[in-house]
Amino acid sequence: MSEQVTRVSNQLHDRHRHWKVPFWLGFSGEILLLLGAWLLLPSPYFWLKTLGFIALVLAMQPLIKVVTGLLLGVRYSHAYMWYFEPRFKMAYGTYMTREPWQKIIFQFAGSIGTPLAFFMGIWIYEDNTIFRLLCLAGFLAALGMQVGAFVAAWYGVKKVGPFLLASLTTPATLAVEMRHLKTG
Repeated sequence: MSEQVTRVSNQLHDRHRHWKVPFWLGFSGEILLLLGAWLLLPSPYFWLKTLGFIALVLAMQPLIKVVTGLLLGVRYSHAYMWYFEPRFKMAYGTYMTREPWQKIIFQFAGSIGTPLAFFMGIWIYEDNTIFRLLCLAGFLAALGMQVGAFVAAWYGVKKVGPFLLASLTTPATLAVEMRHLKTG
């Protein structure tokens, strides 16, 4: 039934008419973004280093989550743009067939990329106190949003305005999966 679940999930997702590209193209783009970051980060020019840091922040979360998913057996249908953010549409049937502990690892992996990138920025900007502090603030803000979304979902909050909380952020889905494990 995995294929049927994926087909229905994709049809429901397509109602939103997001601009989409094949998975391999989106994934390749994220890898190129990360490679660009690693090439620019050692630059002695502040503006190039900053472009590299922005690329790092944009690439970390999706790459960590997608690679973890692939290692756990989750497959992807395509990549798409959700407002300004590139995302990857799971072949949902492959996700649903994962063991509960695999789903938890997958969702946790999707929660650490952005805070980790800002944390790395503290060292990337070791010679610039203002940008180190901005990276520390970014780390604390990202971590606070992740923990806040997790706690809200853990206690049953389902929506933020018109959006499903679990659609907005991975930590909310992590909380939902952990609640299923606890009650299941």
